[in-house]
Amino acid sequence: MDSGDRDVPFDDARIRELKEKYAPILNEIKKLREVELKEVHPAIFFDPAIAYGRREGGRNG
Repeated sequence: MDSGDRDVPFDDARIRELKEKYAPILNEIKKLREVELKEVHPAIFFDPAIAYGRREGGRNG
């Protein structure tokens, strides 16, 4: 990417430095983008009230 492709005129050395510095964050973002949100995960169905002997909606059961 040359400087003509960017709105902010950073030199190429600065871009490389920033990419290297923030690589771990970019990797985590990549992982999040790969998560299939249509899948049903157990955490979605976790109901902490069950641990206290209550049913869903906070009613005692």
